[in-house]
Amino acid sequence: MSADSDHSFNDDRDDRDDPRDDRCRDGGGGVGSPEEFNDALAAHEREGARLALDAVRIAAGGMWALDGHVSMGAWLRDRCRMRSSEA
Repeated sequence: MSADSDHSFNDDRDDRDDPRDDRCRDGGGGVGSPEEFNDALAAHEREGARLALDAVRIAAGGMWALDGHVSMGAWLRDRCRMRSSEA
């Protein structure tokens, strides 16, 4: 990654007026403290685990075929907008 990239790390750069930072401030969908971040991350992980269990139930029950899909992967790609590598 080049030093000029928007994603590079530069200690000397002053981003306080960068409008892209608004999405990370409280009120822009972000969290206000490290503790809130930890809580949000834990909730995200719990939701991911719940969704994984739901996917197992859908796969085991063949529910993906109810609307004409030929495989669970095809259902995930079509209905859940996943790439083949994700499905």
